[in-house]
Amino acid sequence: MKLKYLIVGTGRSGTAYMSELFRSSGMKSAHEGVFTVDGWKYAREVDETSQLLHNIEVESSWMAAPFLNKKELDDTIIIHAIRNPLKTISSIVCTKLLSDDLLSNKKNPFTLFIQNHMPKVFNYSNEVDRVTYFYIYWNKLIERYADLTFKVEDKPDKLFEKLKIDITGKELYANTKHNNKQRDSDAIVSYDEIPNDVLRQKLKIAANKYGYN
Repeated sequence: MKLKYLIVGTGRSGTAYMSELFRSSGMKSAHEGVFTVDGWKYAREVDETSQLLHNIEVESSWMAAPFLNKKELDDTIIIHAIRNPLKTISSIVCTKLLSDDLLSNKKNPFTLFIQNHMPKVFNYSNEVDRVTYFYIYWNKLIERYADLTFKVEDKPDKLFEKLKIDITGKELYANTKHNNKQRDSDAIVSYDEIPNDVLRQKLKIAANKYGYN
């Protein structure tokens, strides 16, 4: 693949914001334009097409995570996008991505994508536990291959400095709540609301590691 940068997180972790941020830096960026629910074969096909048509330099998609081990990405810089764990989990719960209703009909393509690539999520009978497991282990999957990690709440100047991207005179995109839904702020999940003790403790460890004390 000819992508310079690939930004990956969980769903609702700020990948849409990151795509806009890189676009405002002057780079040609896509959000879920290459990596979609259609998987690796589609990603390779659309990558070739998009390079020819649009010269895409940056892709930002949570659905890239299962494919980070592909040799075609060896020359691509992988950026791990992290957002506050409880806010991310709350936002995913609000989307009903892993709700009991969606699990019963199995028609949501995003739910099916997770089922195909991380089936252990569905070992848990409680929705919040499922989402918590997804947050912990999807991020662990990304960590193995990430070249650097960026908290979406942080100012991006140091990120661009590390990447040696000149942002002099650029008005960078600053809406970190891009793609946010009003419902996201209606019900923030707390640690006490995570039923599984082991997952709760593992999430606290992950939060501390990512700098969310």
